[in-house]
Amino acid sequence: MSQPDAEYTIPYLAAPWESPHPWSRRLNIAIPDPRGGSEERDKHVAEAKDRISSAEEDGSLLCYGDGSKRIINGSRRVGAGFLITRSGREVSRGKLSLGPRADVFDAEMMALAISAKRAAYMVSQSQSPPPFIIFSSDNQAAVRSISSLKPHAAQAASIMFRRSIDQILTDNPHISITVQWIPGHSDFHGNNRADAIAKAAGLLTPTPIFNRTITWAKSRSKDKAVWAWQKRWKSERHSAHVYITLPKPPTWKLHPIHDRFRAPRAEMCGRELHSRLIQVILGHCFSGAYNLKHRSYDENNLPDPSCPCDHSTIQTIKHVLRDCPLHSSTRYHLRIGSPSIEMATIFGTLKGLWSLIDFLKDSGAFRFPCDSFVS
Repeated sequence: MSQPDAEYTIPYLAAPWESPHPWSRRLNIAIPDPRGGSEERDKHVAEAKDRISSAEEDGSLLCYGDGSKRIINGSRRVGAGFLITRSGREVSRGKLSLGPRADVFDAEMMALAISAKRAAYMVSQSQSPPPFIIFSSDNQAAVRSISSLKPHAAQAASIMFRRSIDQILTDNPHISITVQWIPGHSDFHGNNRADAIAKAAGLLTPTPIFNRTITWAKSRSKDKAVWAWQKRWKSERHSAHVYITLPKPPTWKLHPIHDRFRAPRAEMCGRELHSRLIQVILGHCFSGAYNLKHRSYDENNLPDPSCPCDHSTIQTIKHVLRDCPLHSSTRYHLRIGSPSIEMATIFGTLKGLWSLIDFLKDSGAFRFPCDSFVS
């Protein structure tokens, strides 16, 4: 971010001890609880629909904002668009092109900011101001950040938004404002129309506020790091086991199997099981000859690399998963993922990895030898 015209943040715009905003219940941020599941999300969506239906009946302003990022003819097109309706009729719309060095989060934030600015103008000119103003966006991060004046990416959009809504709430004590998240590409028609406006905005001549945004710079830096990581990965030699378990080059996106452990209401709990899964995938688990490499052992009491099932077969990962009689009672888990327990299927498919997790949980395979497990 050494470019002089790059986006910057103001660190002490709001004191750390101050509340997010001074408007109490007159300014509400409505997003589903991230710790909740599908029921919590469905409840929030139902409340958002009820809120919009009531607003259409009582003459409130409904402001839909959306952002778009597309690659057209090799050129990055980022646009922000908004749509304002009242009593079911469109009363205003607007769009802005942010240029190639911005990201979709910047567009989502700017869409909320320029829609708030337009709403403030409309309220100031209206002879019958609306009782409520509802801003809707399909980006939870934007909804969560738009009213905050603390340092964050797209802080300029937050400043624009707060100036507008502070003006509205100061001049109109009877008005309340809600900023809510709604799911994108669903049956919220206002959001779908705002999405079309945002896509059209990307085709306009860019009028960016900054030469490059923080979000874009972070994304570009991450892409460069992943590219270098992939290049290094391809140039290195790997074991035959890793060629099976990790056939694809590394990416910045976490594999969905880890959601079973890290989600707010995860199906699997416990770091020990998660760590054991990763160790098996990497081939660095407590089995056979690999035990000899572990520094936790006393040099005078090295473990036996053979499998306890017959004390002659080397205890490899493949042996434990497919042949070892000590785990025959729990091997049915693996057959759910692959009837013939093919290693490529077990490690290369989501269903196979799920079956591996269940096997590891019930069998206790690949735990630290002679170590009592505490759940």
